[in-house]
Amino acid sequence: MAQHWTNELPPVAACDLVPKLPPLLKLRQVADAAVKTPAGGATIFNARALYDAVRELAGSLDIPQHKKAAATLLIASTAMEDYVRSHSTKARLLSLQQAHIARVAADQADVTGVTAEQEKLLQFLTTSSPAEVADKLLALLKEPEEKRKELEYIVMKRGPREIATILAATMKAITDGDTERSDGTGSRTPGGIFFREAKRHKAVADKVMLQPLLLPAPPMRSYQRHVVGMALVSWGLELTREVLRPREGEMEEAAGGGVGGVGESATDLRAKWQSMADGWKANWLVSAPTNSGKTRMFIEVARAVIASKQLLGRGAIVVVLVPSVILTRQHAHAFDEARLPCTLTSAYSSDSPLGPKAWRSMFLAAFSGGNSSVVVATAESFANLLRTGKALLQEVDLLVRIHFLIFLKNIDVSLSMK
Repeated sequence: MAQHWTNELPPVAACDLVPKLPPLLKLRQVADAAVKTPAGGATIFNARALYDAVRELAGSLDIPQHKKAAATLLIASTAMEDYVRSHSTKARLLSLQQAHIARVAADQADVTGVTAEQEKLLQFLTTSSPAEVADKLLALLKEPEEKRKELEYIVMKRGPREIATILAATMKAITDGDTERSDGTGSRTPGGIFFREAKRHKAVADKVMLQPLLLPAPPMRSYQRHVVGMALVSWGLELTREVLRPREGEMEEAAGGGVGGVGESATDLRAKWQSMADGWKANWLVSAPTNSGKTRMFIEVARAVIASKQLLGRGAIVVVLVPSVILTRQHAHAFDEARLPCTLTSAYSSDSPLGPKAWRSMFLAAFSGGNSSVVVATAESFANLLRTGKALLQEVDLLVRIHFLIFLKNIDVSLSMK
């Protein structure tokens, strides 16, 4: 069980940062009551209520008056940090993910039943400690002792049913010959396959849980349409239906003569955005604050690039490079919601590496007129393919780099990736 935040306070008091602490049980009750959300109420964290509750309790302590304010701030900030950490989006997703996996596993058990061997394995996984399970996995997978901590971590994070699922996927991969390393340099060990399947399992579970949290792509605001319009016309691409349509509520602004005014034709808009682009025909750098809609903009650029390739009888490859694993899943789902025509979206990172085999499949599908592909990956995972020559920048039709959002259409130009 996770340690309660009040247990972090005695060491602070021992350092004389807080002269005296209130009874910890009383403090827990007061703080929990202050942040408790009424049924059907708002879910916004009431920091003021927590601070006031702690201040009232600290006021009853037998300590100098001038030290009560510092004690209140330190105790309240410790409680707030714990609350924010345990109620973050990541914590909520993990909770939803675990509940979903438990339901799916229970449903599968009810429908299909389990074999005696599987039941025995589940019983062992359920009744054994993470250390005992790690011992068994070390022997089964023939992994060295230094892998023990990593295995124990996976066991604790995933739980008995998920570990059983990962082991089954590992055995199937070995039977099917799916053992190639992501860099194409040889075959994985049984342990390497287990770790790969554990990452794949996590990626799939995260994707399932993120899906209901994403909303359909909203209409673009005027500044988003300006950016996308300039990029598209500078590259000679057709304007998409979405970029031509003003957002509801901005019709009056458009009627006043702004870009994208009511009744303006695609030809008029193209001429205006071409004038704003001022003859620029190369790559684009877009700098915008968080939550300004950068994702919405580059999705629309991708839509136009894919449409232009379809007119030539082939698919497109769009690569979106992001700085963290969680963003690979987030942006992949944003593309899924955008419903780009005949396009498959995949997320790759250290959790699910982008290998030469997957890249070749995407390239051949696009080249032969099949599906387009959107590859959302961490920069390092894509750079690994480039370093080994398993992928070429010339094979990419659109490259988007985040945080600084860069649209790169002419991939044959020199590009330094760090």
